[in-house]
Amino acid sequence: MQLPDKVQTAIHTLGQYDVPPSSVAPFWYRQFLRIRPQTPPPLWGASKGYWDFLALATALMWGSLVTAVVGYMTWVGDPNDDPGRWGLWFLWQGLIWGGAGFVAWADSAEKRTAASRDGAILSLPAWEFFSPAWRPSLDNLRKRALPSYFWLRALWTSNIAKQAAVVGAVAFAVVAWVFPQKAGSYGEVTALVYNVTCMIGVLRTAKRKPVPEQSLSWHCSQGFWMGSVLASVGWEAGIGQLLGQVPDHQTLYYAAGAFAFHASEWWSFNQQKDLALRAERAEQSRQLAEVRLQMLKNQIEPHFIFNTLAHLKALIRIDPVVAESMADELSDFLRASLQSLREDRMTVAQDIELVRAYLALASLRMGARLTVDLQMEPATAHLQVPPLMLQTLVENAIQHGIEPKLGPGHIRVSARLDSGGPTPRLVLEVADDGVGFGQAKTGGSGLGLVNIRERLATAFGTQAQLTLSANTPQGVIATLSLPASTSL
Repeated sequence: MQLPDKVQTAIHTLGQYDVPPSSVAPFWYRQFLRIRPQTPPPLWGASKGYWDFLALATALMWGSLVTAVVGYMTWVGDPNDDPGRWGLWFLWQGLIWGGAGFVAWADSAEKRTAASRDGAILSLPAWEFFSPAWRPSLDNLRKRALPSYFWLRALWTSNIAKQAAVVGAVAFAVVAWVFPQKAGSYGEVTALVYNVTCMIGVLRTAKRKPVPEQSLSWHCSQGFWMGSVLASVGWEAGIGQLLGQVPDHQTLYYAAGAFAFHASEWWSFNQQKDLALRAERAEQSRQLAEVRLQMLKNQIEPHFIFNTLAHLKALIRIDPVVAESMADELSDFLRASLQSLREDRMTVAQDIELVRAYLALASLRMGARLTVDLQMEPATAHLQVPPLMLQTLVENAIQHGIEPKLGPGHIRVSARLDSGGPTPRLVLEVADDGVGFGQAKTGGSGLGLVNIRERLATAFGTQAQLTLSANTPQGVIATLSLPASTSL
């Protein structure tokens, strides 16, 4: 199914930090959206109805599977067709569905807890306040990438644990020396105990709590059992056999389980470390984009302003009345520009006013060569947009479309609402009848359009697009399609 725009944005935004789509919008959540399309993703808590739905779906899935297996075994298990077997089969149904319901409820509760925990680690805001501008808490992510937050991983660099491991290995060696016939049983017990302690460590890691700095008991006990298990593995693998002792392979199995717990910790630790690094790189990219935007703000068409001032100086001697009008328009343009430079967002009405002042100056400079048409639907006036995007498109239309053209040119700027989709969208359009794609003698660098696309991705994720198309009979149409929102 087609996911809601905001859910797609969440997938795109969190994907930058290595959060897979299956964590944001898992399979059963996608199905639940058919019933309740406004439900936030599990990382934002979803809703009680979703977790009940998940438990019900899981219970039905496992219950049906086990029922089918038991039914098949009942059908083929008695060639004499004993009528009592079906009564036993119905008896099994209570156990099957009761067990499936309990398992599904426990699974749903655990997934809800895990989602809440992961959302807290990422410092996610409430769903209604989430936007592509969200950034995870770098301090939180860096802290969670420390070895002390991984109860088994913390042992690898602990001198206390290493010393205790030596004591544990010596203790096993003493037992094996004094009671060689009991060494295998002792090794099996130590490996089993170590498995249990490793499981405790993994569960404590899952609770996202660090190992206490003075936790001598944890380091000593884990180190002791670790050393004992390593020594017992060596005994089972060869030393005991050389001394004529029959090996007990249960020790090796338990040791393999402990190794699996440590491997799980290693994988989780590296995943968290990679996530922190990705977050830092993304934050650096965002800061770089902000620097580029600031540079753009500081360099708003200086040659346009200088040309206008030079033209104004010439007009003062030739036509003082027109020069006065140009001075007023330049004042309006600079006032609107300075206001937009101070803000991270502006309304469509303010954006249109800035464009109007810019085009008024261009019309005075170009005279009858340029005609302008500004259209704004009243419903769009209060909507919020990032500043300077529309003006950049108008500047491109002037420089690369109208100025290289021989003869008059026309620019149309419009702002309208498009209600054709599931959610209303704001459509900003700049159309010119200039020379068209690639016809200007001096092409631009394209940095303006690249900057717009980067800022759209940062502000709206996949919900906003910039498209360029050919105008009829000539020229270019630049279209911005944004979510219609009163806030960014």
